[in-house]
Amino acid sequence: MTETEHRLLPSGLKVREAREYDVDALARLMGGQNAYHADLVPHIVKAVSIQGTRAWCKAQLADPAMTIFLADTEQSRAVGALMLHIKIYPDTPVMHGVKICFIDELFVLADVRRRGIGKALIARARAHAVTAACDGLSLNVWSANTEAIEAYEALNFETVYQRMTLSLDP
Repeated sequence: MTETEHRLLPSGLKVREAREYDVDALARLMGGQNAYHADLVPHIVKAVSIQGTRAWCKAQLADPAMTIFLADTEQSRAVGALMLHIKIYPDTPVMHGVKICFIDELFVLADVRRRGIGKALIARARAHAVTAACDGLSLNVWSANTEAIEAYEALNFETVYQRMTLSLDP
């Protein structure tokens, strides 16, 4: 992160790796993300209780393949989270082998968006990917989430492929 980018962050923001004791803060953040996605794509994402979200977060924190970063304010308020894991695709006769750091989840509280928190979380994920000798940093985004798409494009993410779905419901 450049000095200019750092100055744009809220005063005292820290991005750190989440630990087991962060489960409640993580569940509050991911509960917000779940509610947003359940409204955005209700035919795909279920709205779940905070208890269900907490159980899911606890499992994510316990998964050794998952790395989770939290963005905390100076007052120790968790305002953003990013979950990622590394995917290794083998070399095949038709595809190059790659090692990708994949962002599974990214969420920033609505009241602090557009202040560089998502950018700080992605910068931390990028540093993690570089340290792990990954070939790239990747993520999926719902096509209806145009604000997120614009934010990712501003960070130089590019669309590589699109997944399309045909509902088979009568």
